[in-house]
Amino acid sequence: MLSVAVLVLCISLSSAEWDCNEKIPIEMRKQIVKYQNDFRQKLLEGEVKGANGKLKPAKFMKNLDWSCDFEKEAESRCRNGIINTNGLQQTGAASDIIVGPGCYPKPLHFNDFKKAMNNWWSQAGGYTDNLFKDRRREEFAQMMNANATKVGCSFEKKGRLTSILCLYNSRVVLGQPFYQKLEA
Repeated sequence: MLSVAVLVLCISLSSAEWDCNEKIPIEMRKQIVKYQNDFRQKLLEGEVKGANGKLKPAKFMKNLDWSCDFEKEAESRCRNGIINTNGLQQTGAASDIIVGPGCYPKPLHFNDFKKAMNNWWSQAGGYTDNLFKDRRREEFAQMMNANATKVGCSFEKKGRLTSILCLYNSRVVLGQPFYQKLEA
């Protein structure tokens, strides 16, 4: 089972578009996709700790590929210290502002994205099932949205702050499941 998952992950990583622009290095794009797919794999295997123990495993969980179009859109919505997610329609969004050390912007590092994704992942502790019911925990539901297959992220650094925005090709809907549970 694990070898099949690794093979599927390798195939999905090789078919994605990676060379979008010079703002985010190609290797970092690959790290972001792998990191999110690793989290999604944990939900597929029933290894996610929720509010009342582990969440039920997912029936299916598609791997994410990178989208240069979503990266470009995320870049346009992440400006001047503001993350604008208004009017996205069917496009899902997960965002965060990371506070770094010191007063001067440091070069972009994968850890900036990793901190944001870990914050989104930690929202799992507020879930008891697969329903998206709380907008304060939207980022976890969006990152775990089983119907999403594309992601593109961008950032903006301003002083100690790094604004992170990831966009997805499928949006979670309030009151609806963000994945199907595997029935035993």
